[in-house]
Amino acid sequence: MLPLFEKEHLARHEPEETARVLGNINNILINGTQLILNCVFHSIGFDTINDDILKQLVISRICQPSSKSGTVNYLKSYFDEDVNLSKIYLN
Repeated sequence: MLPLFEKEHLARHEPEETARVLGNINNILINGTQLILNCVFHSIGFDTINDDILKQLVISRICQPSSKSGTVNYLKSYFDEDVNLSKIYLN
């Protein structure tokens, strides 16, 4: 029998494989929401405003309402976006 199908092998690797699959599902849900909100952002004309972080802030606050600091953490955790907190306070 191949080691891949042995019970010990399956039991040892199942938790990490489960975490990997669930992580991909979470990414799909977040990206799906982003795609929809990008269209809404464009359709109401917000994309014509010349502001680098406006779109990130608006979409993030809809997806995950939180403080300005929490929004910065959300953008870093889920989208690997580095937004300077002081820039948010200036807007």
